[in-house]
Amino acid sequence: MYYCMNKSELGAFIDFKAAGKAVDDKLLRLRIEDSEAWGDQLGALTYLLSHLLDRYLKESSYDCIEIITNLYGLEDSMNFCLHESDVTFVKFMLGNLRDREIDLADELVALQSHLSRYEYGTTIRFGY
Repeated sequence: MYYCMNKSELGAFIDFKAAGKAVDDKLLRLRIEDSEAWGDQLGALTYLLSHLLDRYLKESSYDCIEIITNLYGLEDSMNFCLHESDVTFVKFMLGNLRDREIDLADELVALQSHLSRYEYGTTIRFGY
């Protein structure tokens, strides 16, 4: 199974991996354990990561270079994937209409989840 984390889950994941803080969300903790056992894949969007890194820079709470290096290195030690917003993804977003009543970050997570499960018929539509 595949699961794409939202911004708060990604923040808790970074806290866990960078600072050894406990993960309070039981479901997220189980998903992390499953991905560490190579059972299920855990994913994150670089778009959401960039927002968190920007906040960490302002707060000086983490070494952002170390976070980036560690997160990209996790693909070797667990079933984890950072998803880039590549040209195909951006073209898809620009070619479709977006529901502006839903938060963009939430829609991107849902879109990535659908694409990872190959559910193209139920993808979110974006537009500019």
